[in-house]
Amino acid sequence: MNRDLLWLWVALAVLPTAVVIGLAVELFGTREAPVISTAAPPEPAPSTAAGRGAVLFRQQCEGCHLPYNSIRAKAPRLDGYLSESWLFRMLENPDDAAFFGRTKAKRGMDSYRALGEGKVAVLAAFLAHLRESDLPESALPAQLQSGRELFKQAGCDGCHSLTPGEASPAPNLAGYGSDRWLRGMLADPGGALYYGRHNDMPSFGAKLGADQTSDVVAYLQAQARSR
Repeated sequence: MNRDLLWLWVALAVLPTAVVIGLAVELFGTREAPVISTAAPPEPAPSTAAGRGAVLFRQQCEGCHLPYNSIRAKAPRLDGYLSESWLFRMLENPDDAAFFGRTKAKRGMDSYRALGEGKVAVLAAFLAHLRESDLPESALPAQLQSGRELFKQAGCDGCHSLTPGEASPAPNLAGYGSDRWLRGMLADPGGALYYGRHNDMPSFGAKLGADQTSDVVAYLQAQARSR
């Protein structure tokens, strides 16, 4: 029998009831009730590649690529990255703080605003569709030919090659935004096919495994489809 209960049985036999009640309160009334946890259960791990990539992006990249033009951002904002609207705004004002204004690439690219909104929109559409056409320039589909011609007329090809594997003064744009292009950029952003001496971004080639890289690429691709 519990020792406390035994004392109560003895006390009932020899002491007045009021005294016994006081002893019972002293013995049992001050004991803490068991604590029932009200914490929410942990959230399940994301089931999609883009969802897992979003988690990795927050852990590895968001310290520099902060959204909403944060004054602490050190690199372009990537919400809507590679979408036509993101590209249109970047082409009009590449030195804006939301793009390259806080990086070594500032003043490395001309604004194309003087072309007029119509032509800037054509260029943005051309660049946005390169991620689905990871092909040599001569093999690009017919619907991209007008954008390709404007790309040349505007002088973009003076800095950006459209020939796969060819180094140029600014990032090679063959397959721009495709899975292959994004994997290469994550692995070697300072390489000759990407940002070279204007690069501020660390290499993630040794930081991310193959599956993690695929997840981050899926997240970045999802940004393009979100706008």
